[in-house]
Parts: sequence; structure tokens; C-alpha cells
Amino acid sequence: MKRGENPGLSSASVIVTLLILTMTTGCWDMVEPNQRSIWIGTGLDWAPNNRVLISAEISIPQTTGEEGGGKGASFLVKSAVGKNLEDSFQKVQSKLSRKIFLGHRDAIFIGEKAAVHGFENLLDEFGRNPESNIRAKIFLIKGTSAYQFLKEKAELESFPVTQAIRQIHYRGIDDRKTTMLYIKEIVKHDGVRPILQVIHLNKEDQKNEDSNTDNEGAVTEIALLDRSLKLAGYLQGEEAIAALWASDYLRTQMITEYLTQGGGLATIALHHMERTIETKVRGEVVEVKLTLRGEGMLDENDTDLKLTNYKDIRILEKEYNKKVQERVSDVIHTVQNKYGLDIFGVGEVIHHRYPEKWKRLKRNWDERFPKVQVTVQSKVSLRHMGEKAGK
Repeated sequence: MKRGENPGLSSASVIVTLLILTMTTGCWDMVEPNQRSIWIGTGLDWAPNNRVLISAEISIPQTTGEEGGGKGASFLVKSAVGKNLEDSFQKVQSKLSRKIFLGHRDAIFIGEKAAVHGFENLLDEFGRNPESNIRAKIFLIKGTSAYQFLKEKAELESFPVTQAIRQIHYRGIDDRKTTMLYIKEIVKHDGVRPILQVIHLNKEDQKNEDSNTDNEGAVTEIALLDRSLKLAGYLQGEEAIAALWASDYLRTQMITEYLTQGGGLATIALHHMERTIETKVRGEVVEVKLTLRGEGMLDENDTDLKLTNYKDIRILEKEYNKKVQERVSDVIHTVQNKYGLDIFGVGEVIHHRYPEKWKRLKRNWDERFPKVQVTVQSKVSLRHMGEKAGK
């Protein structure tokens, strides 16, 4: 052996080389993607005796992506009742010939009964599974079970899951605030309560004045939850939009208001929407100034205002902001007095600005929040008048 050679190092190099060659000769215990059951959506329902009904929407590979009129369904739904989430999961797996893959699970749907009982423990179990997609969207199903929703045929998409996700995206809601990860973060804090997007499937409840209008499956409501993720109530339509803006969930939105001075309706397509909160704490008195901002284009003008006239433009802008302030103020007071839940995150702002005072306030924040004095200011700026100046 030549001087400077290390026999131990040479032996180690040979062993490592042999191991690498062995590993590259083929797959050992890996399950190929085409041998997996791709789980794309989960339904969670309450079952008697505090058990869990879990439903899995599974993609059928050979028909995925086919348009209407194709050879078959694009998905199947398997469900099972278990003592807890993992027990139910294993029972679903026993009904499938392929190993489940959760990495593509894009949404979780909570049945109304499960929400009434609270589902914080279920969400905790979801987060512990390393295969789980923690950025999966979360919805609450109203009027039926999550199992039944997953079995519904989507009108324009291959899967009900995809349809629901696209609906909230085009509703102008910040995608990051609809995920399991965001909800799990919120429940860790004392100064904010969660909101969930609602899919309503009850055909009788969805009937309105126009019998030809179909609102079934529309995402136009929000669910208010307490800290343990128990359902407290709902907000619908314009109230839901106002609450989402005040909670800083909205980024774009089309909002129509009746303007008294103009004698008609004005619709503004808003973007760059945001909300800021300023707080003052003096003893037991908490004062809040909530400011709404956004830039917009006048999409439709049914008022008498002549928008080639600068004065009329300012009148429209001023009255529109006044209407927004009134609507959002009313919703905040409704949430305070009816539910007592700080879905707006006022407590978290106090926490960051007055950490010492917050230590005292947070102990019974749900009881204190209804007494908070809130002032709303709207600062919507019209950036474009559209093509028409008046009706």
C-alpha cells in the first residue's frame, strides 16, 4: 500500500457505491402513481354516538378530464363510519383496491351537524397526517350532508370539489384565508374567530321570488364559528359580503348600492380591497375605527348623475361610500349583538398594540366584544367611469 492511502476510506467508498447501484436498479417498496387512489375531496359528517362519517371523493383515472357526454363518471364516493377520523379512514381504505394518496386532496367539506357539534378535534387529526394537503380549502355544507354533496354531479367541472374552489375564487375572496392551514392558525389566537364559506344545497330553502331562479349550490353565505369550531350562525347575501370585507377576506367584488341623490342604482367593480383597524383602550372602554379601502370602475350607472361632470362624480363617490359605511356598520352590530364573536380580528389588533392590556382583556373577550364601540369609514375611490356617463 502506498503512503497516504486510507484503507478504511477505500472500503467505505466501495460500500456506498454498491448501495447506490443497488437502489438504482429498480423500485423496492414504492407504490406507482397509477396504482394509487387519488383522494381529491373529503366529507366529514356527524354520526350517532359521537362517531365520524368520513366520505372520500376518489378520481377515476380513465375518465378524468372527459367532457359531458363522455363514457362515464369522473369520480366515485366511498364512505365509512368510525370511532374517530383514523378509524373511519382505514375503513374507507378497506373498500378500495388501491392505496389512498392524500396529497391531491384539495377541499374538506364539513356537514352542518358536524359543525353544530364542533370539529376542532377532527381538524387537528387532519394536520397530523404528513400526506395531508394543509392548504386544502374548507367549506361548510348547509341543508344536506357532506356525503350527499360529494355525490352531486358538478355542472361545469369534472368534480364537485373543483366547482366549489372556483366559486370562491371568482367571488373575490383571498384564497389563503379559506384553507385548513389558516383555520388551524386562527384557533390558536384569542382575538379572532373563524369564518367558513357555505355551500347551500337545500332546494326548498333556496327558492326565492323568481321561481325560475336556481340558487342551489351557490356560495353566497358564510358560517360564523366559535373558538372550538362550533357553528354559531350564518350571514347571507349582502350581509355576508359586508362581513367579509370588514374581516379583510375580500380582494375584488362587484357591489351595487342605491344612491338617494342620484335616484338610482350604481354598481362598482372594486379591486385592491382592504381593511385596516385602529384601536384605543381606556380602562374598560375599547374604541375601534375600521377603515375600508378599494379602487373601482363604475360598471353600471342607473342614476340621474351626469358623470361627465366632476361635481356629479364626487357626489356619486361620496354617497356610495356613505352607503357602504351604513351597510358594514349594521353587519358589525348584528354580529356583536346576535353572536358576540370577533370575526373581524379586533382582539388581535389590540394584542399587538397593547400587549399588557390584552392579557386582561383576552380572558373573556367573547363577553367584552359586544360592548366594543366601532366606527366605520369607507374610502372607495373611483378610478374609471366606464363607457357611459349616465342612464
